[in-house]
Amino acid sequence: MALGLSQIASQNASQTLDSAMAGSLTRAADAQAQKIALDTENSILDGQMDSASKSLNSGQKAAKAIQF
Repeated sequence: MALGLSQIASQNASQTLDSAMAGSLTRAADAQAQKIALDTENSILDGQMDSASKSLNSGQKAAKAIQF
């Protein structure tokens, strides 16, 4: 059974939309993965900065305590 022109056009449109959706999902997943990696890196750096700040603060407090 031969397909009519409207059926062929409908199939082509469906394939076009499917390809567009697949590309969109892939790009969204890639962007989300990059964001997760960046958020993780920022979290690690924040923790390192916090530890360094605490170390400096404790050193300053110790220095103040030594000064009579």
